[in-house]
Amino acid sequence: MTDGNETNLMTQASEIMTLSGQLSYRERIALLPGSTATVSLEDVSRADAPSTMIASETIELGNRQVPVPFQLVVDDGQLYERSRYSLRATISGPDGALAWTTDTAMPVEKGSGDRDFGMITLVSARGSAGSKATGETAYVCGDARIRVAASAESTAVTFDGRQMTLPRVPSASGEKYESGTAGSPEYAMLWLRGDRAQFQWGSRRFPECERQAL
Repeated sequence: MTDGNETNLMTQASEIMTLSGQLSYRERIALLPGSTATVSLEDVSRADAPSTMIASETIELGNRQVPVPFQLVVDDGQLYERSRYSLRATISGPDGALAWTTDTAMPVEKGSGDRDFGMITLVSARGSAGSKATGETAYVCGDARIRVAASAESTAVTFDGRQMTLPRVPSASGEKYESGTAGSPEYAMLWLRGDRAQFQWGSRRFPECERQAL
């Protein structure tokens, strides 16, 4: 027989899951001293909004190189049965600039328990000589016009005379590119789905975009 305190402890323990694995990449490029790795679990349920961070771990790498082991502790009680969640991992340089990122969805379900993702291969967030661009496309988003040059790893978005390269991030559907922290002036997000797209720059969220001829 257990008392109330023991029951609460058992309930709390059952709600904790640990997501683990190692981060690496194929290119033979050394990480700069002072780089950082970040692993996060994100809610990617809503197609019309930026992903929401559920849990995150930042690893100061110092002079370490890949592979980088990680363990992300998640409170399962914060997850919902009908929502979709994905693990995301990045490595940034000492200046904070994104260098490597995951580009495929890694689903996590409520109640799935501890999980070892094994070796997770990141891709360059800055593109590479081997990446194949899909060509430039124009979209009209309300009264704004953007030009998009996407590849398998990232996309270059030109808007209002400015250009930003966004790394590809996991998404429940379509092709999603995102950079910065949602709500910050540096944030940018582009979500492509066929002939339509969603675009956000800083705090400004544009109407649904439609592909147009160049």
